[in-house]
Amino acid sequence: MSSASPFPALSRTGRRVSVRRVVGTTQGRPLFSDVLGLLERTDAEAVVVRRADGTAETLDPASISAARLVPPPSVSSTGRAGAVHALATSVAELERIAALGWLGLENAQVGGWLLRAAGGFTGRANSALPVGDPGLPLPEAVDAVAAWYAERGLPPRFQVPLPHADEVDAELAGRGWPGGDGALVLVADLEPLLARPAAARPPSPAGEVVRIDLRPDAAWLGAYHYRGGQLPAHAREVVERGARLGFASVRAADGSVLAIARGSLDEGWLGVTAVEVEPSARRRGLAGVVLRELAGWAVGLGGVSCYLQVSPANAPALALYRAAGFVDHHWYQYRSPGGLPERLPE
Repeated sequence: MSSASPFPALSRTGRRVSVRRVVGTTQGRPLFSDVLGLLERTDAEAVVVRRADGTAETLDPASISAARLVPPPSVSSTGRAGAVHALATSVAELERIAALGWLGLENAQVGGWLLRAAGGFTGRANSALPVGDPGLPLPEAVDAVAAWYAERGLPPRFQVPLPHADEVDAELAGRGWPGGDGALVLVADLEPLLARPAAARPPSPAGEVVRIDLRPDAAWLGAYHYRGGQLPAHAREVVERGARLGFASVRAADGSVLAIARGSLDEGWLGVTAVEVEPSARRRGLAGVVLRELAGWAVGLGGVSCYLQVSPANAPALALYRAAGFVDHHWYQYRSPGGLPERLPE
């Protein structure tokens, strides 16, 4: 389904939509069913909508009778208090701040667009962020980005925040650059997050400690498996890039690392990344423990709000963060001319 569709909302990949489709008939009349979620794919063969619980619904375009854009859930509609400041921040502004929390080893500009390179380690540190005016006609700006990455032996890749960069997304799609590997950006304000009762969890074994370090030690790095893989030699240099960082961990009595998370604080925003729990320690609420530890750390330094990125298919993580008071802000996807590998578990 293209922009020529009778339903303009179905041309807005990455936006929150409500789609009504015919699922049958009764007494000669059509039966309708509605699907609410993020629009992930739309073409002549299928329309795919990702629900809030992470499940994807594939719809037959011929069955669709209506579609409309739906704004992000408000604080009042979700019943989750404390996301007032966070939701008032624009997509462009939040992505600009988030970029400060995960920089490339080399950073450049094409007008207002940020270009990042870090030897291929992590998507954000090796992609262009098209926020702002590139100062060139759009096709020329994309060509300039592609040339910059080619000079570094890297494939050109865009991190496209939606709906902010709809025109860029359309330009890249028109060039045949496949999209995918997207993430939901969730937000919460820190004071209400900390005021919420912590989720009940089993008692901690004797000797366990929770701590925040200004730099990751070897044990912290050893517990970090970016998308399930081993870290390259320059990974430390990437994760230590930032103005104000905190590396949270839960340590067992023998010093082994049970859970980790990385916090970056920029302009009053805490960015939480690299959340990982040792498989043998899962289902004990340790991801929530490091999240709250970082939230308290950030508030002590003047932090106001928090953002994090999570795969829309990662239902356990979504359930954890939404239970903690996070709400959807926007979505982004990557586009690259050679396509992207299937997303690995985080």
